[in-house]
Amino acid sequence: MSIKRRKILYLDQDERLEITNWLNARTSVAIVAREFGISEATVRRIGREDKKLLKLGLKVKPIHKRSSQQKKRLLLDECLLLWYKQRRALSESVVSAIIKDTARSMSETWPELEEFSGTNAWFSRFRNRHGIKVKYALRNVKSFWNSEDHQEFQTHLAELKKEHGVEDHQVYDADEIEVYWRLLPNKLGQKVYEDKVTVMVCTNATGTHKVPLLVIGSEKNPKCFEGVSKLPVYYVAQKDALMDRELLLYWYENVFLPSVREYHSETQKTEKVLLIMDTAPFRPTKADFDSFEPMSTVEFFPQNIPSIIHPMSCGITKDLRVIYKELFVKNLSKAKNEMLVEAMVENYSFVDFCFLIASAWEAVKEENITHAWSKNLSESDFSQDRIKQEREQLMRVVQQIPGYERAFLDGVISWVHKETIRPGWKVMTNDEIVKIVTGYSNETSDFICKESEMKEEISDSTDG
Repeated sequence: MSIKRRKILYLDQDERLEITNWLNARTSVAIVAREFGISEATVRRIGREDKKLLKLGLKVKPIHKRSSQQKKRLLLDECLLLWYKQRRALSESVVSAIIKDTARSMSETWPELEEFSGTNAWFSRFRNRHGIKVKYALRNVKSFWNSEDHQEFQTHLAELKKEHGVEDHQVYDADEIEVYWRLLPNKLGQKVYEDKVTVMVCTNATGTHKVPLLVIGSEKNPKCFEGVSKLPVYYVAQKDALMDRELLLYWYENVFLPSVREYHSETQKTEKVLLIMDTAPFRPTKADFDSFEPMSTVEFFPQNIPSIIHPMSCGITKDLRVIYKELFVKNLSKAKNEMLVEAMVENYSFVDFCFLIASAWEAVKEENITHAWSKNLSESDFSQDRIKQEREQLMRVVQQIPGYERAFLDGVISWVHKETIRPGWKVMTNDEIVKIVTGYSNETSDFICKESEMKEEISDSTDG
């Protein structure tokens, strides 16, 4: 009986040279591996070996390449992992049955895959390959506070701080949020304004350094910016007003790092900083970030830790939203009648929003930021009673607006909750995930910013 052997393919010298050229052009290892159907470890090895060989004028050697069937299984694996990371970044429930069903659905993209059925054995191997913990894969994840998740976060945070030799004031967290910047609670006969932007929020764990906000809008050159010499925030334009890979790298290089350097200049210290982020699917690689500044490094938390446990989601971005809404409605409460309220909302410009959101960010208290990072967080911090009290306080502010005296609690809750439904980045469908993985192109974003604004010094204080 003959033994069926796997067909072995090779990368020739030209292909290896092409890989080296891609790496020299700072293309990510993951993209190169996917394009040539080899592992990331092999790409890194080629990069190391070929540089030495080329310097010596020696020829590179051919190397084994995966078969077509293996490549397709690797692509399916990558699609499913990207889907899983997106679910975890959204803090959504993931159970084994959903993972297997999604894998079967995605496998239909490659009909030639031999008898893929998503068995328990396959699932076990997939889970072990990517470190997906059983508690997340085999049972529902609560969409609210979970002490086990928080303990895992704190343990991992302590390990990262020890590994990089940093203290609390050197550790930063960043996240994107959506803001409907002139939306009011629903009222019969009221015109609804659903102008939406994304705001990038970042601060260190002690609250002593709040990085200036980055606002992502859809208009390239808002008319209301004419005559404004300096904004209290950074502004960029993106067609869908959402964060993506290229824009995140832009923020890191042009907002985060310069702000950290300025902070070090003010404190007369030059220290290493650690930025932690969730595993949203569009995130660049760690190597992409680390290439900018040796004194700054980025770490991604394991996908098993839901983003709802990260400090930004534990009160920091919520405080920013609530304070902004309070400032917004307090301005409206100065109106003498409903007609004036409607006029004030209609005339409330995007530049007004930029100044007001900056004021709200300044008003977020240091103690609230440190509490969000605290080991002492508990379920009581997220209890329904506490949330209800906060909403009732906001409702009382809303009721001071002419025409909103009868605003009810449910309407205020819906008003606040609207911005927490979706993240500040594009949520992909399964088909879009497959398309990105199988036909990835390093497309540049269409975001635009004013160069003069990037060079302007951020103002220390703003007026609403």
